[in-house]
Amino acid sequence: MEKMSNAILVVEDNQEDYQIILRAFKQLGLNSVLRHAGDGEETMNYLLRKGKYKDTQEYPWPSAILLDLKVPGMDGKEILQKIKSFSNLKEIPVIMFSTSFQEQDKIDCNKLGAHSYVEKPVNYYGFIDTVKEISRTIKALK
Repeated sequence: MEKMSNAILVVEDNQEDYQIILRAFKQLGLNSVLRHAGDGEETMNYLLRKGKYKDTQEYPWPSAILLDLKVPGMDGKEILQKIKSFSNLKEIPVIMFSTSFQEQDKIDCNKLGAHSYVEKPVNYYGFIDTVKEISRTIKALK
């Protein structure tokens, strides 16, 4: 596995949610480098260093993945399962991030190897609190 960095790969198809996550990290003064993937194919290309993702300076190895449950193409559970199937990827902590409050989704993600499951907030201040929680989780996993 590549050397861990302070990068977090955010897998989020909603550009507005991604921008809110970026602002929340910046407002909290967190020094994580956020990189973005909008779907499962882009996520796997990033992690497997395909195409433009071969540039490790621009696309550093993530110390964690923040994975939306509902992305186009492969859903978050399928992406999680695929990540955990690669020996060089399975140790990267994956934090599921979703608007789903379904207990079964949480159970499924846990069984597939997610390190935690965080429910997406409905407003910006909720995002601030959630990003604090995510940051604490990532620090605890290091």
